[in-house]
Amino acid sequence: MVEILNQCITEEQYEVELFDFIQEQVLALENKDMSPLFPIRFLVLFSFHLGVQPQGVYSSETPYFSLDEGVFTNEVGNHTIASKPAQLLSFILHNPDEDIKVHSDIRKETLDCIIKYYQYHILKRQKLNSVEILSALLA
Repeated sequence: MVEILNQCITEEQYEVELFDFIQEQVLALENKDMSPLFPIRFLVLFSFHLGVQPQGVYSSETPYFSLDEGVFTNEVGNHTIASKPAQLLSFILHNPDEDIKVHSDIRKETLDCIIKYYQYHILKRQKLNSVEILSALLA
C-alpha cells in the first residue's frame, strides 16, 4: 500500500475523501483479519480516487478487460486480461464490501493485472518493488 501511495499521490494538497479512504483502509488492516482479496480491493477502490477506475462489467458478451482502455470488452488483444481475472476484477469493482473464495492463482493473476493497469495509467510503467511480497502473501 505504501509503495502504491508514494508513487501515485504526487500533489501536496489535502483531499478529505482520499485521506478518509486511506485511513479507513489502514484501520481495516489493523482491526480485521486480512482478506486474501484486500490488495486487489484496495487497488480497485483507490483507482476511483485517482480518477482512473475501470469501467463496465464482466459478462458473457464482455469477458475480457482492456488494460489500455480501462473497459470490459469482447476483443482479445495485447493489452487485455483473461476471463477469470476479469471476472474477479468486475466482482470487486461492483461488490467492494463482499468477499468470495477464489483460488490463489486467480488472485495472483488479478493482482498482476491491476498492477499492470496502474503502471499503464498512473505509474507510466515504473516497476513496483513490492509486487513479489504481495504475490507471496496471496499464495
